[in-house]
Amino acid sequence: MAGAWGFLPLAALALSLGQWQNILSGWQAATYLMVTGAVWAFQGAGYIPGSFMSNDPTWIYIGGGTVVVGLILAFLGIRSKPAAKTQP
Repeated sequence: MAGAWGFLPLAALALSLGQWQNILSGWQAATYLMVTGAVWAFQGAGYIPGSFMSNDPTWIYIGGGTVVVGLILAFLGIRSKPAAKTQP
């Protein structure tokens, strides 16, 4: 049951997609997802021991998918820069 608490920040982000800029900037969300996904993947691969996720290949795939979502958010954050204001 303690592992479920790790999903709460992701659930909060997913439930507030329309206003996610108010919670986290795009880069913060992307960085959070990429670091979290990397930790999950390394735990699944057995490089970070001491967890129920250690040496469980399922977490390699879950972590890798989370990293990909973080990369997509980072890419969208780069592409959605606000247009420069022009002086009339």
